[in-house]
Formats: sequence, structure tokens, C-alpha cells
Amino acid sequence: MSTVVEVKPKQSSLDSEEAYNTVQQLAGYMRQVFREQLDRRFIFGLIFFHDCLSVWYCDRSGLLGMDKVLDIHKVCQQFLQRIFSKYL
Repeated sequence: MSTVVEVKPKQSSLDSEEAYNTVQQLAGYMRQVFREQLDRRFIFGLIFFHDCLSVWYCDRSGLLGMDKVLDIHKVCQQFLQRIFSKYL
């Protein structure tokens, strides 16, 4: 497993409680990866809120994330670079 992805369907508005719960859910998936792969040092995670992207990095000392989400329609070039950087 290289990346954990959490996808949320389209919502009329994204409130802070829902965002917090989604980050908690992603962090739970990342902890599970560390429990299953004992020699793993870090993992990246992505959260898609319909048309927004949030990137997260987790290692055994903690979790780091973006302070702002990317609107994938406004920054299409950056979005594609982040998604396909592993394959190009």
C-alpha cells in the first residue's frame, strides 16, 4: 500500500466538525497501516471532499497536513502533478 485515500461525496457545505471527523478516519487508516507493516516509516494520505483535495503525511511521530485544501478545478495542473507524480 502506498497511499491511503478517503473520499467524501458532494456536500452543500463542509463544516469543521465533518472535516475533523474525516481527518480522524484517515488517521485511523494510517495507524492500521503502521500496525500491519512494522518496518514502515511513513505514509501519505489524501482526502477528497467532492472537488477539493487535502494532502496528509504521517510517520511514527505524528500527522502533518495542509492548512488549506486545493480546489481541483482551479489548480488542475497541481492536482494532476500530485496524483500522477509517482507514475511519470
